[in-house]
Amino acid sequence: MKSGGGAAPAQRREPPAFRQGGPGCLASKRTGSRGGLPDIGSSSRTHRGHSQSGKYFTFVYTLPEENVSLGGSNGIDSDEIDRREKVGRGGVDAVLQFERKTGRKPVEMDHLHEGYDVESSNASGEIERYIEVKAISADWGDRGVTLCQAQFTTSQELKERYWLYVVENPGTPSEFIYRIQNPASQVKSFAYDKGWKTVAEAEISV
Repeated sequence: MKSGGGAAPAQRREPPAFRQGGPGCLASKRTGSRGGLPDIGSSSRTHRGHSQSGKYFTFVYTLPEENVSLGGSNGIDSDEIDRREKVGRGGVDAVLQFERKTGRKPVEMDHLHEGYDVESSNASGEIERYIEVKAISADWGDRGVTLCQAQFTTSQELKERYWLYVVENPGTPSEFIYRIQNPASQVKSFAYDKGWKTVAEAEISV
């Protein structure tokens, strides 16, 4: 991912299509090269960024109360909902295909499963990777992708067995999978955006 450094974004924008989201989300902005194994069937890429001693900045933002339910439409029209579902489905399918090519045996979780989307086992039946899939219908840009609280906590608990797979442009010739192991451990600091003003304590007379 290309990154502009550690400063918080000036304003919040509508994110690209994600498979999952949720309240209290963490938007990760990576500042190094991609991790994990070499991609199978993908072209090589060059990445530029600013090293932060092997750690990465993560931005924390708030969501209005009316937007916290995972199943709600939040005012989004049906065509946009269908588009996001298609992108999400394409991302998971790409991950399942990749895992099979590596020799692992992936099992997709229920769409609303908390923590991750895929369990991928080795030939002995041991789960090697618990995978959270984030599918976006564009290149992975400065806006980042989100991990909700349950996903971030699960990453902390599973440590090296937890993987974040970000799928760019699923189902297209430019499809690309970034695989990040144990993303929670690589966070150097949290930057709180201006949306947190809305949950600050109310002004009082002194």
